[in-house]
Amino acid sequence: MSFEGFVPRREALARMAGADALLQLMPAEPGASMFVGGKLMEYLAFGRPILAVMPPGEGRRLVESVPVGRSADVEPESIAAALERLVDDPPPQGPADPTGRYDRVNLAGELAALLDDVVAERAGQVGG
Repeated sequence: MSFEGFVPRREALARMAGADALLQLMPAEPGASMFVGGKLMEYLAFGRPILAVMPPGEGRRLVESVPVGRSADVEPESIAAALERLVDDPPPQGPADPTGRYDRVNLAGELAALLDDVVAERAGQVGG
């Protein structure tokens, strides 16, 4: 195993697409439970197994909701057990997000609908 510095985005995406599994790391720090990283959303597009080493929260809930997701607490024993499960009982092959719930277009549509609701509610308060 080797570690490298930053690589161009195109190369990083190619490596993700060819990886046996994808790793999302999140330290157990205050506020981490609310964070869902952009990288995690990109991982969903590849349909590769995802191992999320992170505290309980939104990002971990997302990973655990998809067929290819596995999670571990930010502790060596939990990480080792998750890696063993990933090797001994790999997730099924196929799309990470079969319903397209986390597709950028769908998420943008949900955000637009939410903003429309807020604007409509405010317009009702001002006019009413």
